[in-house]
Amino acid sequence: MSQMLLLDKRTQGLIEDYVPQGDILEGVVCFFSVFADYTRVKILSALAISELCVTDLSRIWISIKRRCPISFDF
Repeated sequence: MSQMLLLDKRTQGLIEDYVPQGDILEGVVCFFSVFADYTRVKILSALAISELCVTDLSRIWISIKRRCPISFDF
């Protein structure tokens, strides 16, 4: 039994051509895996606002943990 798609052939073709495969897919997955950690996202968010040294980052983390004792780090 064939399945009927709810999109037109042009859109289907674009999706099939655009979705990465093989080495490109592996590279994209590897690149975005950097963001797969709560601490990394926090660090990147802080660095998006301003350049910070490691000392400043650690002081910010201590300050944040004092204000919000609930930790979401896994």
